[in-house]
Amino acid sequence: MPIPKEIINSSPNFRRFKTREIQIGNRVIGGDAPILVQSMTTTDTCDVEATVKQVIELVEVGCDIVRITAPTPRDAQALQEIRKTLDRRGVSVPLVADIHFMPKAAMIAVDWVEKVRINPGNFADRKLFKVMEYSDSDYQRELDRIHDSFKPLVMKLKERGAALRIGTNHGSLSDRIMNRFGDTPEGMIQSAFEYAEICRLYDFHNFCFSMKASNVSVMMQAYRLLVERQMERAWDYPIHLGVTEAGDGEDARIKSAIGIGTLLAEGIGDTIRVSLTEHPVREIPVARELAERFNKSVLPYPAGFDFVDQGGANSVVPEVWIREQDFDFSQAEKLSTTVEPPDVIFFDSPVSQRLESDFEAWKIFLKNDSLKLALPYRLRAELQAFEPLVAYWLADPKELDEREIRDERVKQCVSSLEHLKGVEDLRPESLVFSYQLSSEKLSELSDLCVQAGSAFIDLPLSGLMIQGLSLNSSLRINYAILQATRRRMSKTEYIACPSCGRTLFDLEETTARIRERTDHLKGVKIAIMGCIVNGPGEMADADFGYVGGAPGRVNLYVGKDCVQKNIPSKEAPERLVQLIKDHGRWVEAPRETVV
Repeated sequence: MPIPKEIINSSPNFRRFKTREIQIGNRVIGGDAPILVQSMTTTDTCDVEATVKQVIELVEVGCDIVRITAPTPRDAQALQEIRKTLDRRGVSVPLVADIHFMPKAAMIAVDWVEKVRINPGNFADRKLFKVMEYSDSDYQRELDRIHDSFKPLVMKLKERGAALRIGTNHGSLSDRIMNRFGDTPEGMIQSAFEYAEICRLYDFHNFCFSMKASNVSVMMQAYRLLVERQMERAWDYPIHLGVTEAGDGEDARIKSAIGIGTLLAEGIGDTIRVSLTEHPVREIPVARELAERFNKSVLPYPAGFDFVDQGGANSVVPEVWIREQDFDFSQAEKLSTTVEPPDVIFFDSPVSQRLESDFEAWKIFLKNDSLKLALPYRLRAELQAFEPLVAYWLADPKELDEREIRDERVKQCVSSLEHLKGVEDLRPESLVFSYQLSSEKLSELSDLCVQAGSAFIDLPLSGLMIQGLSLNSSLRINYAILQATRRRMSKTEYIACPSCGRTLFDLEETTARIRERTDHLKGVKIAIMGCIVNGPGEMADADFGYVGGAPGRVNLYVGKDCVQKNIPSKEAPERLVQLIKDHGRWVEAPRETVV
């Protein structure tokens, strides 16, 4: 069933989650305020001139709020000169101090910034990966300890009129949370709410939440649950959106657009950041495209698909479809080896005519036992001739014999869409999302990601068909969307952080070096982390990890286990390759030919 895009952007049930307004310097977030764009400097915070220069560069390209890391008291003190220098140059952008592990640094930074971001997983905790049982009294003692560490910052924020972000990261939940709630969206919410309750205890409400994860599906579940849990408590605190460690290039942009754009379309989110392993200035056009789309007009997403659970949706491995008019058969032999071939070719014209005109090219595909064809039911005369290859036919839903629909989830989905015009069904049980693109411009790709990406998170769709582009472009974007939604792994997955002043090596250069050696390893997930803040935690979602351990030194992980420590940075990429080989995940790269 090719699902028309009108399904995704026309719903009478749309409702925006209305948050309270909070003040961040000269900016307001929440309420009816526009969605603001944030980014983060990648310079050494103590290098005041370099940091000021990068802040100004970000402001000039449209960044509304700038975050700066303060890993030590010395870095926090440097924020004083950064703020004064910006003021002298007439730059009034709100600054956010990013705090991990160091309450003392937060207490210094709050004097010079408009907002402080804390990570509730490590503000008062050190992650030791301990497995232990917490009795209720043990747990309460932990909460009392957190209260004592956090209260001074809350009181100082309130005194200065500064704001706070309680920013949970999926990869850095505390041992306390992990042991009681697990590495789950529920645990992420609980981690943030423990700190929010302390804020509320002292009548401090100038704060917001974030629930970031590198896995788009987890990230979306966490934010949706955050809204649900806030509504249960009659809370209305603003929400900052982001897909953390998204990586670089087109894959990172698609991943971010799916996670952030879908939630904005659902009415969730007041500020956003697109986290790229690139110069931070390059984050802003992507983020602005998403923010302005929803500042001008909301693109609502329907709320009527709750009959599909996550397990049900993800149990279907989607196929990649291509329309025969987008398929240049004469170039078929030269299909890029970096892109998976299509699974299904949809014919809207007689197959026999195409065979007669291009028989030599067709012979290439007739040798492929896995190739499938789909035909409109009006071409049913073709079915018999091509029965071994024809896997699907299109029919009018009104003519569809319900006995043909054996999958209960599909039956429910078909039923829910009966009121829509132009919806067709397939036999056997298959729901295919079809989308027409006229170009690969950022605006068009963002719209596609919001609609198709979100559909693959929530629906048991079994196919994706992107029309209007070259064969290689269509297939590349098809597979990128399916990989970002974790519905089908067709290439290497990179979980790479966007760099900041804590980073212990050149992330952009290192990521490029690792990608050059490993980007042919289908389905292998590699995390590239500049420091230990989120690194060890995110290893749980990666097969292998490359984490900065000290200046010039790298630690290597298998899953969440550190297996090699203090490797010189120059040697580390090759040592990572050898580690992948030692664990049987290495294959040699194929020769590449591109259309």
